[in-house]
Amino acid sequence: MNYVIAYGTRKGATRETARILGNELKENHRCSIRIMDAKNVSDDDLSWADRLVIGTSIVMGRWKRSCKRLVKQAGKESKPTAIYVYAAVTLSEKIPDEKPKKKHNKKSLDRVGYEVEEFIDPVCGKCHLNPIAKTAFGGRLSFFGHDIINNHTEAPIKAWANHLSKIPFGDEPDNHKRPS
Repeated sequence: MNYVIAYGTRKGATRETARILGNELKENHRCSIRIMDAKNVSDDDLSWADRLVIGTSIVMGRWKRSCKRLVKQAGKESKPTAIYVYAAVTLSEKIPDEKPKKKHNKKSLDRVGYEVEEFIDPVCGKCHLNPIAKTAFGGRLSFFGHDIINNHTEAPIKAWANHLSKIPFGDEPDNHKRPS
């Protein structure tokens, strides 16, 4: 199976996640992989790919523009697509809202669900894309070269790569339907 793993990053951590995903799919599941910045993905790359994986950093609640463009294109072409967001702050138990010190007491899987509902589902809904898989990974937040938050670990990334490889080809959702 051919995968294009496209990322949008600000500081390089989302690119590192793409590299880990790609290595896991290539080494343990014998997939062919192209890893690239989302702004460099061509029509030829999309034609080559059986599946597309898009990863974006989330800063101040916003996606990288190149990743949103790619989600829109995948929706129009009904390309089987998986999406991940890289979200250090929420997965560190801090929910951004008007009360800066508000914390929530939900478990890690609940926080991933929050990220999916807050950041992936609205974008996919607007682009008429029903992803084959979606998740959020912990990340890094640095100021002046010092990590303020670092909850980036390889284990969940590798586990998600394993999950992606087990989705049978042809079992992808109909991308002309809006996500529910």
